[in-house]
Amino acid sequence: MPPVTTRTLHPNTRALIARVRASLTASESPAPAPAPAPVAAPEPFTLTPYQPKAYKKAAYPKGPSPQTAFAFAATAPSHPKAPTKATPPVVVGPDLSEFIVLDTETTGIAVGSRLVEVAALHVKNGVVVRQFQSLVNPEMHIPSIVQGVHGISDAMVASAPKATPVLADFAKFAAGHTLIAHNASFDFRILQGEYGRVKVATPGCGMYCSLKLARLVFPEAMNHKLGTLATWLKLPHPPTHRALADCFTTMELLNAMAARKKSHQAVRLVGRRYEL
Repeated sequence: MPPVTTRTLHPNTRALIARVRASLTASESPAPAPAPAPVAAPEPFTLTPYQPKAYKKAAYPKGPSPQTAFAFAATAPSHPKAPTKATPPVVVGPDLSEFIVLDTETTGIAVGSRLVEVAALHVKNGVVVRQFQSLVNPEMHIPSIVQGVHGISDAMVASAPKATPVLADFAKFAAGHTLIAHNASFDFRILQGEYGRVKVATPGCGMYCSLKLARLVFPEAMNHKLGTLATWLKLPHPPTHRALADCFTTMELLNAMAARKKSHQAVRLVGRRYEL
C-alpha cells in the first residue's frame, strides 16, 4: 500500500476558505423579523350636511368660435372644387334712339395718315335731322393707290379748308351726342391725331363701334365689313368709300339692327367707348 501523501494549504488559502464558509452560513440563517411600526390613533371627524352647488348657465355664442371654424377648415377635403367660370361684365351704353354716325377718309391707314374728308349724320329715331360733310386739305400728297380707293385726288383737296376750321366745326356739330362709326378704332385714331396736331378742342363725347355691335346682332353673317353687311342685308345705299355715303350705309345698318331687336331703344351699344 503506497504511503498517504498530505498537503498543507497556504495560510492565505485557508483564510479565504474560512471567509467563504462564514458568508454561506450567514446567508442560510433566517433574517430576524422587523419590529412592527407604531400605528397612530385616528383623528376625530364630524359629518356636514350636503349642499348642492348652483351652477350659472353659460351664454354660448350662436356661431362657431374662431378655433372651431379653423378646425373645420383644417379637416376640409384636400381637393378643392372646380372654379366656376366668371361671367364677363356687360358694358352697356346709350341706345340707338339718337346718335351721330361718323366716317372719315384719309391719306392711308398707317400711323400718321392725314384726314382728307369727314362726314356725319345726326340721326334721331332712325331719321336724319342734320348732316355734316367737308373735304380737308391734308397738306401732303395723297398716294395714287389710296386715290383709287376713295377717289379723292390732290386737285380735289387743293382748295379745301385745312384741318383746323373743319375740326372746330365738327366739334360744335357733334358736341353732347354719342358718335358711332364702323371700325371706330380707326376713325378715333385719325381724329385724335388731327385734334392733337392742330390744338383744337375735341367734341368731348364717346364713340362706339357699329362693327362690334353687328357681330352681336348678326352672328350668322359671313363677315362684318360694311360692304359685306350692306350686300347681305340688301341695304339701299351700298358703301362707296366716300365719307357721307358710308355714313348713310352705317345708318341703314343700325336701323336694320334695331328692326331685328324690334326698336331702337332695344339695341344697346356695347364694347369699348372711345373718348373723343
